[in-house]
This record gives sequence, structure tokens and C-alpha cells, in this order.
Amino acid sequence: MNIKTRFITLFIFLTAMLTAVWFCIERINHHSQATTEAEKVRLDSLRLADHLRQSSDDLTRMARTYVATGEQRYEKYFHDIIDIRNGKAPRPANYDEVYWDYITALGENFEVITGDAVSYVDLFKRLGGTEDELNILERALNRSNRLAVIETEALYAMKGVYTDDEGLYTRHGEPDQALAIKLLHSVDYHQAKAAIMHPIEQFYEHIDSRTALYLERARAQQDKYEAIAMYLMVGLALYFLYSFFQVRNKIVNPILELSEVAKHIKAGKSDVRAKVFSKDEIGQLAKSFNEMNDNLSQVISELKDLSYIDPLTQVANRRVFDQTLSRELRRHKRNLKSLSLLLIDVDYFKRLNDSAGHQLGDQCLMQIAAALEAHFKRAGDLVARYGGEEFAAILSETEIDNVEDIPTKVCEVIENAGISHPNSSISKFVTVSVGAVSMVPEQDTTSSKLINVADNALYRAKELGRNRAELKKL
Repeated sequence: MNIKTRFITLFIFLTAMLTAVWFCIERINHHSQATTEAEKVRLDSLRLADHLRQSSDDLTRMARTYVATGEQRYEKYFHDIIDIRNGKAPRPANYDEVYWDYITALGENFEVITGDAVSYVDLFKRLGGTEDELNILERALNRSNRLAVIETEALYAMKGVYTDDEGLYTRHGEPDQALAIKLLHSVDYHQAKAAIMHPIEQFYEHIDSRTALYLERARAQQDKYEAIAMYLMVGLALYFLYSFFQVRNKIVNPILELSEVAKHIKAGKSDVRAKVFSKDEIGQLAKSFNEMNDNLSQVISELKDLSYIDPLTQVANRRVFDQTLSRELRRHKRNLKSLSLLLIDVDYFKRLNDSAGHQLGDQCLMQIAAALEAHFKRAGDLVARYGGEEFAAILSETEIDNVEDIPTKVCEVIENAGISHPNSSISKFVTVSVGAVSMVPEQDTTSSKLINVADNALYRAKELGRNRAELKKL
């Protein structure tokens, strides 16, 4: 079996195993979320029932306080509680068990966060309760409403308003506080109060029973998939161990042997031969090593042809420049380091060649290259011949602040080198124009765009009179 087939088999098996593990993890998460959601529904449902019980207590407190004190605000609070409960008034977002304690104590100074107008029944429907639970909740609400009828009668008695034969509050008479107190402390009132708790207790039991069963099933499913995932992980670990020994024996060790052969070939020992371990790709590689060693002289000659040094100026050539710029841009993006590029063009170079000859033109380029390499001494900087009379400098981790800085210094260095130019319009010595571009750490771009921006800056320097630098920032 060749290496490609081995890796395809390994990939298919690992993909299948990892897919199975992913599926188990997804099901574990699903059941975990279902468990969390069930717990939330349970708590919200129980909290809603408790709020119903609390609202009944709040109605009793407001009614009795109004009867005892006659303060109108307690009557208003009484009706507000009923309206909120029935969804006729907005339900405050901070409507909890102590809400009316704060209202009665602080009055208008208590901040009320307005919510939506929604009844208890609609709130429970949103929670997805069963029909039986909804019926029990409505029964508790109806009993609380019957209790509110007695409380309402007591409130009207404080105003001297009483029911007629049809049960409407149309008869007027003297206010009767004693009757109001009697109504709110009568046996009927206490029995009606106690009757509310029976359906609420049934509601608690239904919620506990339903959610406990659902949670038990969800947790059982979660445990099942956790066990499957564990077995799969153990299987993966064993398979990885097996694969490790296979890769070491079939691939790594033969490659190490070939590495030793390569070291001998590097040392120029043309008589060394690689052992052919198998007929797979590594065996073919061993044969290639032997063929490469047989043609070592030709390979060395080809490598010389691919030299990275410009033969005239002895600085890096265009190929090195392109590779270095691409590498520095990747490093700039990865490490968020600044980067600058300079394009340097010899002013009136054609005139120099025409008047002094190409031999002096070549000497001029060599002197400029030497001056640039002497100027840019940092290990990370690169000076390259970009083409013709144009040079380039890549300055890693360097941000050019202004044109009076690094680019302008290059112009000074070249002019101060004292390379004679018999036909220049701006100086008796050779001068250069510089186009520079600087990238801040957060900026991202491509090699072609960076070169284009620097080239435009160079043309701008030429247009403004030469022997100067122009800077663009990205």
C-alpha cells in the first residue's frame, strides 16, 4: 500500500470517528440545553404561581390598609394589582414579591420599570404549560377573583356604596367602616383565602411531576451519549497510537535515513546511495536521491544560474526582493509590526550613459549600491536592484514618520558619495529620487499595491524636481 492510500484510509477513518464524536457532543449539548430549558420553564412556572399567591396577599393587605386608614392610594394600589393581574395594565419589569412593599414605603420615589400588559394566563401559555396545568392555574385565579369580590365590597362600604338586587354598586348610604372590617375578617373571607391555596398546590405538584419526568429522560439521553463519546475517544486514542507506530516505522525512519544520505550529498560525496526501502513514494524518493546524486554537477550548475545576487551591483536581485517583500508582508500581518518600502531611482541616468559611456554608468550603479548597503546596516533591512537604474530598500519594523527622515537621508547619502555626473541639471554629482511608503501595524495590503504606492510617490518626487523624497502612508 502506498503512502497516499494509507493516508486516505487514515483520513476516512478519522473523519468517521470524529464525525461520530461530534454527533455525540452535539446530542449532549442538545439534551443539556433541553434540561436547562426545562429547569427554566419549571422555575418560571412556579414563580408565576407564587406571584398569583402573592397578588392575593397584596390585595388583602391593600384592602385592609385602606379600610383601616382610609388613604385613597391603597384603594388605587388594590385596583392596580387586579388590572396588572388581568393584563389590563402594563406589568412592571421589576414586578416581584416585594414590589408593593417598595411602593407603599416609597410611593412615587420608587422607580417603576414599565413592561408589557399581559395576564397571568397568557404568561403561562408562553411558558408552554399543559392544558391541565392551565386549568388549575385558571381555577386558582378564579378563586382569587372571588376573594377580590369580598374585598371590593369592603372598599365600597368605606365609601357608603352598596349592591342592589342585581349585585351592582348603585345604592348609596352612610359609609360603614365596621362592615368593611367585618367583611375582611369574616369566616367566609378566610375560607375563600384558604381555597386559593389548594389549586396552587396542585399546580406545584403538576409542574414538579411533568418537569421531573422530562429532566430524567433528558439526563438519561445525555448520559448515554456521554458514554458513547467516551468509548469513541478511547478508540481514537488507540488508533492514534497504532498510527504513530505505523508512521514512525513506515515513513519517519525511512525519511531519517534519507536525511542522512542528503547530508552526504550536501558534502559532495557522489558515491553515496540511498537504500530503497519500499515501492511506495518514499522508495521513489530514494531513487530520486540516487539520480540527483548522479547528476550533482548539473544540479550545482543550475543552482548557480538561480543566484540571488545581482551580478553587476552585488546586491540582492529582483527575485530576492519579491520574495522578501512577500515574506515581510506576511510577518507584518501576523506580528502587527510596521513596514516601510523605498524605491530609489537615479536622476538623469540616461544622460550619464550617453555622455560618459555605459562603463561609467555601470560603475555609477555599483557605487550607489555600495553606498546604500553601507547606509542600511540593520540585519532585517534589504537593499536590492529593482531594475535598470532603480534600487529598492525594504525596512522591516520601521515606520517612517516624515519625508525629512529616512527617505530624505538616502538622497543626502547618494549625493554626498560624490559620484560625478557631467550632464545633470541639478548637481555635479549623481543624485537620486526616492518614493517611500510606510505601513502602520494595523494596515494590511498586497505586494503589488505597496509597490504601486511607492512608485507613485517616486514619480511625484521626479515631477517636483528630483533629488528629493516623497512619502505615502497606508
